[in-house]
Amino acid sequence: MLKVAYNAAAKTKFTQINLYSNCTPLFESSMANLEPGKILLFGGNYAYGKGNYQFSWLFNIADTSWKYLEIYSPPCRSSHSLSKIDNGKIICFGGIDDDMCIEYNDTWLFTLDSTTSIPNASKHTGTIISIHQNSSDEINIEYNMEIAGKIDIMIYDLQGTTVFHNENITAESGQQKYSFRMNNAATGVYFVVISSSAGVLFDKFVFIR
Repeated sequence: MLKVAYNAAAKTKFTQINLYSNCTPLFESSMANLEPGKILLFGGNYAYGKGNYQFSWLFNIADTSWKYLEIYSPPCRSSHSLSKIDNGKIICFGGIDDDMCIEYNDTWLFTLDSTTSIPNASKHTGTIISIHQNSSDEINIEYNMEIAGKIDIMIYDLQGTTVFHNENITAESGQQKYSFRMNNAATGVYFVVISSSAGVLFDKFVFIR
């Protein structure tokens, strides 16, 4: 029988990080060291039979934040491989698309453009207070912003398909409301991503047709 010694005072241990901004819940995604202090996360799965994501996220240990990257990416996949080949460059190979029953053998190169402005997260970016359905297809989001400015609101489903996107919203500081219509969206679970120069807010809701 294997015996494991535990030393509460040991320095070799896991310590949970208090994040300033978080990432979408994922599994079967892949991460690779991009450059000192920065990690790229791509793809992954939310639930079996629900499809895969093609989203890219950047983790920065300096401000303990996940930042969503709005970039052109490989098709949706999970169980793929990422490997760093140079500072700012990562190779993505293979993976599967559970929803489409596709096994990939393609190769992609990710390059971080040093001139690209990726917003730094602040400790207090805001909060999503509530999300509720007003009518048959209208959703109302109540949120609080610490800093006034331009925000980007994106709604996507479990397959990673965008069902609503408005990238030119002027938000005042304090508590705000925003309403939009789901149009032809089906009943199911959806995610809300509110992006600003201060960081990313994330939540989910159930829409009933």
